[in-house]
Amino acid sequence: MALGRASMASKPKKTVTDDSISKGRREIVIEPSCSVNPAFTPEDNKLRVPSFRSLGLREDVLKGLEDLKFTKPTVTQMVAIPPILYREHVLCAAQTGTGKTLAYLLPIVHHLREEQDRGVMSRLKRPRALIVLPNRELAFQVLKVAKSLCHTARFRSALLTGGKKLRILKSGLESPVDLLVGTPGTLLEFRERGRLFFSDVSYLVIDEADSMFDKTFKSETMELLEAINIRQDKPPPRSSLPVDTQVIIVGATLPRELLVETLQDMLPYLHTCTSSLHRVLPHVRHKFVKIAQNEKPEKLLELLREDLEIPNRRTVVFCNTTQSCDFLGHFLTVNEIPHIKLHSSIAIQERSNLFQEFQKEKARILLCTDVGSRGLDTDVDHVTNFDFPINTTDYIHRVGRTGRVRTGTRQEEVAVATSLMSHNRDVRTALIIEEAARTQRSLKSVEARMRQPIPRSRDMFPSSKGSGRHRNSAQARGYHPVKPGQDKVETSKSNLERTRGLRQSRDVLPQQGCPVPRFPSPFRKSLVKEGKMIQRGVLKGHFAADAPLM
Repeated sequence: MALGRASMASKPKKTVTDDSISKGRREIVIEPSCSVNPAFTPEDNKLRVPSFRSLGLREDVLKGLEDLKFTKPTVTQMVAIPPILYREHVLCAAQTGTGKTLAYLLPIVHHLREEQDRGVMSRLKRPRALIVLPNRELAFQVLKVAKSLCHTARFRSALLTGGKKLRILKSGLESPVDLLVGTPGTLLEFRERGRLFFSDVSYLVIDEADSMFDKTFKSETMELLEAINIRQDKPPPRSSLPVDTQVIIVGATLPRELLVETLQDMLPYLHTCTSSLHRVLPHVRHKFVKIAQNEKPEKLLELLREDLEIPNRRTVVFCNTTQSCDFLGHFLTVNEIPHIKLHSSIAIQERSNLFQEFQKEKARILLCTDVGSRGLDTDVDHVTNFDFPINTTDYIHRVGRTGRVRTGTRQEEVAVATSLMSHNRDVRTALIIEEAARTQRSLKSVEARMRQPIPRSRDMFPSSKGSGRHRNSAQARGYHPVKPGQDKVETSKSNLERTRGLRQSRDVLPQQGCPVPRFPSPFRKSLVKEGKMIQRGVLKGHFAADAPLM
């Protein structure tokens, strides 16, 4: 008997690497563990709050909530609103679709109105509350919620983002503003031009914090924090007038090494409130399907036709790249599937209009890149990952487009997330997600993969490390303008040689033990097109000799 126990103990445990794309289950399905959205059910009954009125908000703010048809606070709002009302620095971390926007807007509007009743007025070019977000789509969405509250609460809000002419942007600051929503680069630019001052800012919100503190926006975010007089002492009494700035950090994925360690010294007395952070949504059916790469378009077509047969069912399809999104859009058009396409190469105004068309259900299928995965309240029933997410962080944000607090699922059917897997790395990530859902624990890999995404075959190419607001510009890809006095003819010859060497560099990869990426025909066409554009730029002398090819 002892021998039998020993043999059983020595038997190796099954790990997530035992399954692969060619063996094991063809589908991995995670059934929902609850039938209703857990956003309204706190794990600790002591935190339960029956209504917004119990949180101590003003009557005019409560009236605005009634107009928005919100009657019951979510768990995130239960735990975040009280410390913000008591003027504490707050780090609010909660899963997507749990009402984080209202969790910080409601107490801020409450304070703005209380101060206004005591004689505090906003001055020209000096907002009293500042909300900072990484992109214009999120800024428009937050402003829309703020505008819906200002009709009853009587405060003035405005938007300040890039992508428009300066004279148009100035119009929002021609009169005093109580609450200003904007992107960090534009806010700093207006400050440098003397058209915006932070001296009166009493409330600063940094939303989508994982994006705001990554390498793309971190320098601008830190510069913004240093330009504002942040409170370093204990919070003052709730009834007192503010003399410095209260900071609120908000996000759905908050890696410890990027946020907590960064903010501990800058924000003393930081109050952290979390709600199901980094959890797999328990009320959504997660389905992972193994399929060959060349069979994915037909499989997606099958899924979308099934969705279109269900009345009022709306679907979001995610791709990893703009090229993949364009290819899939052409494929759906050929097969007469009505859809709306969004990605970063589309002009911002057109992108905003297209998103509004989807919200008005002019088409029930939205095809997009990760531009549509963060913060946008799309309220859909089915999320499909045509390209598997690069990391678990992207998976959390993409799937968060369904199963939301106000979600459509029409309260009659379960929200669904379907992911197509064609590589072993996709299977490994799916098994990690399955294990987290089975044990009802947070996805620990979120922290590890924020700065080091799962490597793709396309990463084997030597490429530039472009980042920032001009990520798609020539300079972000590694090209640099010709310096004064530099020989344009020499520059042209050098870059033409680099362009011709593109195919040679692909032939060298197998000798180094690296797989040669195989692109579908639209991808190859885009590479050829890019190569021709490079040659044109070189012949005109726009690029320098030391610029890398890709």
